[in-house]
Amino acid sequence: MRQSTEEDYSLAEEMIIKGNYISALDTIEKAEQISEIAPGSKLKFQLLKARILLDLGEYQKALVLSINTFQESEKLCERVLMIDSKISVIASKRYLGQFKEANEVVIETETLIADAEESNEIDLKLQEARLLFNKGICGRATGNQDVTDECLPKSIEIFEALNNKPELCDSLEAKAMNIDASKDFRLAIETLMKSLKIREEIGNKQRLANTYNRIGVHTSNLGLNDEALDYYIKGLEIAEELKNKDLIAIFTLNMGNISSKKGQLAKALNSYLEAQQLSRLTGNKHMSAAILINIADIYLKRGEIEKALEYNKLALKDFEDLNFRQGIAAILRNIGKVYYTKGNLELASTFFNESLSIRQELTDIQSCAEILYNLVTIYLDEGLLEQAKDYHSQLEKIKERNLLPLINHLYCISEAKLLKSTPRLKNRVVAEELLRSVIEDDIISHTITIDAYLLLCELLLDELMLLGDKSVLDELTEYIENLFDIAKAQQSHSLLAKTYLLKSQLALINFDVDKAKGLLSQALFIAEEREMHGLAYDISKEYDNLINNKEDWILLAQRNAPLSERLALITMNDALQTMIGNKGIALPEIIQEEPVYIIIQNDSGKTIFTEEFQSLSKLDGALIGGFIAALNSFVQELFHTPGHIERIKHQDYTLVLKIHEGLLITYIYKGQSYSSIKKLNNFVDSLSTTPDLWKTLQKSSTSPKMLNEEEIFSIRKISESCFVL
Repeated sequence: MRQSTEEDYSLAEEMIIKGNYISALDTIEKAEQISEIAPGSKLKFQLLKARILLDLGEYQKALVLSINTFQESEKLCERVLMIDSKISVIASKRYLGQFKEANEVVIETETLIADAEESNEIDLKLQEARLLFNKGICGRATGNQDVTDECLPKSIEIFEALNNKPELCDSLEAKAMNIDASKDFRLAIETLMKSLKIREEIGNKQRLANTYNRIGVHTSNLGLNDEALDYYIKGLEIAEELKNKDLIAIFTLNMGNISSKKGQLAKALNSYLEAQQLSRLTGNKHMSAAILINIADIYLKRGEIEKALEYNKLALKDFEDLNFRQGIAAILRNIGKVYYTKGNLELASTFFNESLSIRQELTDIQSCAEILYNLVTIYLDEGLLEQAKDYHSQLEKIKERNLLPLINHLYCISEAKLLKSTPRLKNRVVAEELLRSVIEDDIISHTITIDAYLLLCELLLDELMLLGDKSVLDELTEYIENLFDIAKAQQSHSLLAKTYLLKSQLALINFDVDKAKGLLSQALFIAEEREMHGLAYDISKEYDNLINNKEDWILLAQRNAPLSERLALITMNDALQTMIGNKGIALPEIIQEEPVYIIIQNDSGKTIFTEEFQSLSKLDGALIGGFIAALNSFVQELFHTPGHIERIKHQDYTLVLKIHEGLLITYIYKGQSYSSIKKLNNFVDSLSTTPDLWKTLQKSSTSPKMLNEEEIFSIRKISESCFVL
């Protein structure tokens, strides 16, 4: 005997709770084919389909189905179904980022519930909880924090009373994200862990994976990147078991985000490309656009500005096709950042304003605050003080209506920037106090806190140049050390390289030229290893500048020059201005250097291999010979500090030296040094990854035996491909 329609419905609902979506759809389709199925029952099954579509990321299809179901239930005067349909519409619009429209449907649904009959008390309680849940999320997205704080706890209370564990978890996780915004991180993680425990009991693997993802995002936002990675790996294992390509893409994307935060840009890019391929297979345009944004961010960090712009525009097209207003606003802001990096402030402000217009339309208050903060910075950079004040005034109004700590931090730094733009000393004192208030507060956004540190360092540097007070230098040093600690704790290689650059400037102020060179070498090594090409280029220029002015620094040290003379030679202010606002560094067109000579030696100074890239005059030949003799005199000292690259400048020539596994490789060239260092690294990598050849070089370094013609030919072939072609 065939089971009843009610039993089919209960079975399908149980399958959805367990995550057995295919089986649930099969059960629904079979039930719908029964000729005597009542119209109301058929609509209930349609709403189950909409739930499945939402779980599978088919938000637009879920929206259409929900609207159709409401229209049909309205014709039947089925008030319970009408309310359920409206709630499904709200959820669909929320997933599509249409929060303003979702809020309008919330008001309509509240009226329907208020007019409903008391006989449907259990149904109404469940509907009330679902509505409160959706209303709470929309409230946070539209900046109505009081609504969120009121609605989410009420939804949790009702779901607990109804013993509705799956939707209780949804509310708990929404509450955790809300707590996150109010900086009680301990409570947020406790709330997520409570949800995780229930998810594990229910056994819906897809939902469990989603919870792992949320915990991963939360812990990553706290800077706990390794812990976040563990959760992503757990979620990925489930996604792969389920063969759910969308979920696999999400975890691959987020694992790429961890790599990006750690400065592992090549690894991050590979993750994004893998996720992109999966999203194309599933046809998920939302996911595809999100991945394109991240790919663009990698190119921006690497200084490849045109590529960053290209991928942002591809993502913009996807979001425009989907009419996903939140996504469009995010991309417009990103494009503004790219133009800011290019130095095109007019275009940058245009795109930021377009993004702001959409965020205001969506009443997304926090995003509005962030964009206004960007616009204050841009207009101050342009020297348009009145326009900057206007945007700051808008930010102040948002701060007065919303007590979120992040918005307060944005306001304080924006106010400090305006105060700093005036020459009045009393204004600068107030600016310092505002920035210290951000630094001393709990970290809500590492990016914003770092901005506060950098701006404060810039103010202290100005004060140091004006007063020459040693106590100001001590304070500046302390804050740069704090930045260094944040960079290490966050595993932020970009910030670490930039902080090494700042520390090198402090070393110069103290006449420690060798320490400054070492710090710049460390900065350059990180930037090159992590493929931050624009940053590496800037650090390389700084190293060249130090080498060119080395004699000046020695003379300053010999006569113990006053602080004012030392400060006049450093470039810390330029570095700070580049770093403030997380501004990227564009990679300029590289002018290739002129290769002259390559030498490989061992730790005793024995020459194992040489190659002359151009014919040398007697004078040049004698100069190169002098270089080699000089190398032999301090080669032992070089081998005490292996790993980083050393540079020596003499007349028109520069020597770049690198120690690798017991061998010293020296490249001599004319011209700039950025591409030369990349070429030397490529040469060393190519040799060391050719095992037979590298073993031959190492064997020759410890014995009287010389390289034979075939071996010399093989090395020259590699050197020409790295330095000449």
